[in-house]
Amino acid sequence: MEDKTKFVLISVARTGSNYIVGMLNKHPDCHCHFEIANPSQVVGAEGGPVTTNRPLTREFRDEDPVGFTNAAFDTKKPFAAVGFKIFGGDVPEIVQFALKSKDIKKIVLRRDNLLASYSSMTIAMANGVWRAKEKSDLRETKVEFIPEKFDHYRNVTSQFYQRVEHQLSSEGQEFLKLSYSKLRDPEQAQALFRFLNLAEPASPEADLLRQNSKDMLERFSNPAVVQTHMRDIGQEDWMSE
Repeated sequence: MEDKTKFVLISVARTGSNYIVGMLNKHPDCHCHFEIANPSQVVGAEGGPVTTNRPLTREFRDEDPVGFTNAAFDTKKPFAAVGFKIFGGDVPEIVQFALKSKDIKKIVLRRDNLLASYSSMTIAMANGVWRAKEKSDLRETKVEFIPEKFDHYRNVTSQFYQRVEHQLSSEGQEFLKLSYSKLRDPEQAQALFRFLNLAEPASPEADLLRQNSKDMLERFSNPAVVQTHMRDIGQEDWMSE
């Protein structure tokens, strides 16, 4: 399909990117890979094999990152839109090629509550559950809050988004902003499908469950430390979502 829409979903871990990818992959005319630019692995749609004409192996990626990226859009089945996720720590050659390529549409997904994304990431790293479709997949886990680690995460995350948006804006590239808080908002879903030149499906929601409590203090083994630190940095509103 020569006039297919190419896109990348730019975010950091635990911002709802799995939900967006799942929603896109429910669309019959869209194929979104997961983390094919992850330095440690190549993950295709729904965590299964990547259905491209040329296999997307790590060896291919290491030898020719740009060729690998172009091959990601060349799927065996013709789709109207094909894309993949980009995180801040992904293979830099792929990240920069995707950001600079004006024929690749950019979607920037943010989660304003950085305590929520940090706690979700820390819990997932502790229990190994990154996506949950069934209640049996859920694991109740509390983690220790370490202020210094959180502040580092907060700074790195904020700087990543600032760099991306500054680069795209300075190069005159249009990009679509999505918010975690509106993941299930029909208007945001409509805007996403329009941006990708796709017809809106009857049921756009993905089949994923919320994995953690909306009360951030319940996610940590030392809630008093969390509470004090949020007050110190003026982000008491981050204690709930």
